[in-house]
Amino acid sequence: MSSLLSALLSSMLNAAIEAATAPQPQPPVVQVLRVIPADAVVADMLPPQGSEIILDGKTYQLAPGAQIRSKENFIVMPMMLQEEAKVRYKLDMYGNVSKIWILTSQELAASAAATPTFNLNALTVTQ
Repeated sequence: MSSLLSALLSSMLNAAIEAATAPQPQPPVVQVLRVIPADAVVADMLPPQGSEIILDGKTYQLAPGAQIRSKENFIVMPMMLQEEAKVRYKLDMYGNVSKIWILTSQELAASAAATPTFNLNALTVTQ
């Protein structure tokens, strides 16, 4: 009886050790698909100072409830940003910045290919 109990305990102990040391399966990596509106403007953004933000050298106010999305698509607080970044942004109806997306290198390349260039000298106003 003692050898049976010893064999059973040894088997259970070995199974527990194998389970503890076996590599655990990793969850699949999910890439977040971000939908950035086509009319969002590409700009260089300096870190916000209070409620003001500088985009391509022009100072804007952040709209109440403005969302800043990180490269991982997390919402970040303005005071967390400490470096200049390439972004796309949208203004609200009052001219305040309402949404900002910090661009990944792939999004930046896609934006450069898809962003139209505007020639202000070619514009004419007719009445």
